[in-house]
Amino acid sequence: MAKRLDRLQKQLTALEREKVELEAAIADLGRGQAEKRQALTAAQARAERTPSAENETVASGLEHEVTGLAGQLERKRAALAQVDVDLVNARAAVAKADRAAACAELSALLDQVADAAGQVDADVSNVAAWARLQTAVDDTNTLYRERIGTAGEFRVIFGTSPRELLPRVFAWHQARAAAAVGAGKPPQQPGALSQLLNLGHAQARIKRLLP
Repeated sequence: MAKRLDRLQKQLTALEREKVELEAAIADLGRGQAEKRQALTAAQARAERTPSAENETVASGLEHEVTGLAGQLERKRAALAQVDVDLVNARAAVAKADRAAACAELSALLDQVADAAGQVDADVSNVAAWARLQTAVDDTNTLYRERIGTAGEFRVIFGTSPRELLPRVFAWHQARAAAAVGAGKPPQQPGALSQLLNLGHAQARIKRLLP
């Protein structure tokens, strides 16, 4: 997927460069055509006012050059119009491929979230697991914000927010710890972090983000 995105971006860059070159060529031809037209006007006047083989040859030659420049301009402008169409399509293809690549990266990050959440489920005091979880969630949010959307990242991906989620996680672990020493009833599922994050649905949400 990354290779395809790279290939599409290179094609887009080539088209953008071609557009710049065509625009420069059209500008040069336009200036040249204006100069030749000015010279042609003067030559035609001389040929009419002072008829001679030399004046007629000069005027005829300039007429041919002006006609040739007009043809070149027409071809360049036609090429530029087609490049503009190709650019629209190329930008759309790059955007689609970039979004697909971002979704693939999101999916991989969710695997990291799931792994860290599973470790937290096993031991809520596992500081390293909490740190890995925080990093994975931060990376997920950053990737979503920069490549997919602009607001509500965590909620969009996980269907909840940290403020709503974390108290439920700690309550579940407290209930589980109390039940383990006979001081309460086992907590009702779902309650573990990996379940509250609803990672299966998060992966499904990512698939729906695909263009």
